[in-house]
Amino acid sequence: MASPTVNRETNQSQSPSSWHDVSSKPLPFWVRRWGAFVAEISLVAVSGLIPFTLGVVSNRSPQPVPLNPVVRVTSETVAATFGIPVRDRSPKVAPLTNLFWSGALLLPLVVGGWQFYLLAKRGQTLPKLWFGVQVVSPNGSHPGWGRAFRREFIGRWGIPLGIAYGLWQVTGAYPNLLILGVLSGATLLGDALIAKRFPGRTGHDLLAGTSVQDVPRILVFNPFTNYDWVNEDHAVHSLVISTETPKPEFNLWAWMRQYPGLTLVIVSSASLAAVLGTFVGTQIYIQNQANRREFQQQDNQVFLALVNKLSPKASTDLAQKRGAILALGAIKDPRAIPLLVDLLAQEENPVLIDVTQQALVSTGPQALPHLRRLNQALKNDLDSMQFGAENQEKQLTGQRQQATQRAIAKILKVYEGFIHNADLSRIDLGQNLTPPMQFTLVLEQTDLSGISFRNTNLNQANLKNSRFASPGNDGRFETFDDWVSDLSGADLTEADLTGAFLSNTLLKYTNFLKANLNKANLSKADLTGANFSNAQLLGSNLQQANL
Repeated sequence: MASPTVNRETNQSQSPSSWHDVSSKPLPFWVRRWGAFVAEISLVAVSGLIPFTLGVVSNRSPQPVPLNPVVRVTSETVAATFGIPVRDRSPKVAPLTNLFWSGALLLPLVVGGWQFYLLAKRGQTLPKLWFGVQVVSPNGSHPGWGRAFRREFIGRWGIPLGIAYGLWQVTGAYPNLLILGVLSGATLLGDALIAKRFPGRTGHDLLAGTSVQDVPRILVFNPFTNYDWVNEDHAVHSLVISTETPKPEFNLWAWMRQYPGLTLVIVSSASLAAVLGTFVGTQIYIQNQANRREFQQQDNQVFLALVNKLSPKASTDLAQKRGAILALGAIKDPRAIPLLVDLLAQEENPVLIDVTQQALVSTGPQALPHLRRLNQALKNDLDSMQFGAENQEKQLTGQRQQATQRAIAKILKVYEGFIHNADLSRIDLGQNLTPPMQFTLVLEQTDLSGISFRNTNLNQANLKNSRFASPGNDGRFETFDDWVSDLSGADLTEADLTGAFLSNTLLKYTNFLKANLNKANLSKADLTGANFSNAQLLGSNLQQANL
């Protein structure tokens, strides 16, 4: 039988009254402060990483939808800030992915906002509460909104990361993200090491006028070791009450009564300046409006005079009409381009058709969207005429289509290097050998970077040594602002792309049937589903291309 003495000793050792004899060594203060910081970052990061990962995993829908505009703009902004290249500017994802990725943007804001609220109102975020540290103002109270904002957004993140980003840009390290990470870590570490000089106060604490102090932790395993239950009545040993001399408040009315003469001079001067300023500003505005109306009236008169020469009731003199059409192409009136395009769509005289396309070339790249729409409409007319139409009507429509093709080709050649966001998708620029509508696209050694040729007919086009990708304003290749063309779904049957620069371009499901791609640079290009049947690829660069 067990000894009752042993049992009694065991029970006494397990009684709560004996727990306060167990010594516990808390972690050092700087370790707990660093742990709270890491936990705060982890909470925000995990709240965004989990829905983002779920979105990536669920991005397998047979019917994708356009990416949420907010997510798209945010991703483009981040890519532009850090120089991350973006290939597809119009991505499509699964509907569930849109939901998860929207949550990946919203949840970190909610978690971070809640932690900021707790810091401002209580001086403790949840991790700080767990680790037993608290942020206080000089008088020992909670920081408040102003101090919390200066501490977190300006001192802790704004200044250190701003310095790191500035050094990253000016030292030529851009766009190496590894160097940016090292610089950011160094500046954040420097901010923390200031606590060596000012105990308990880092750089952001000094800026905000706060300090971090040690407080009892909430997560405890032995309640009797963290509170003196025996001497509860003697917990408060002393109470110090100090009076603070209130600062005198500025009284504007008392100051005005004390200095009436100076007050009168200030009020009179301000009133006079306000009246004169209002008068002069009103006169300038009225004169500018009058000048603008006068110039607008002159432009209207010139435009109407040219339009009258092209009306059906006007003289049938061909020379006058040619002059009026060319003049419309020379004037800087936004109404001229739609008028010229409509005139081209209805003109029956081959001479005036040619003059109109030349006038559209003179208007510059602004005419490309209108020419694109007309090209698509005329292509649809030609397709429908295959099932029955008079040869004269077919020929006239073909000549109009030829005029749009020639105008587009001339604008691309004349203004090369200055057209980067043009949309020439789903148009017909393919070769046509049927007289009198012959056309072959010839753009040798032309910079076509950034132009969209999605689903465009470029069959038998001559594009020798042309560029379809070039660095943006930063002068560095493979960054966010690169001008990269999109030829996804384009028809390049028998096209000559010898020596063409197609690196990083989008070539999804592009048809290269019998195309000449000798010595072409296709490195890092997206060639998913591309057709290279009977294509020539001697000396082509396909390094890191997605096949």
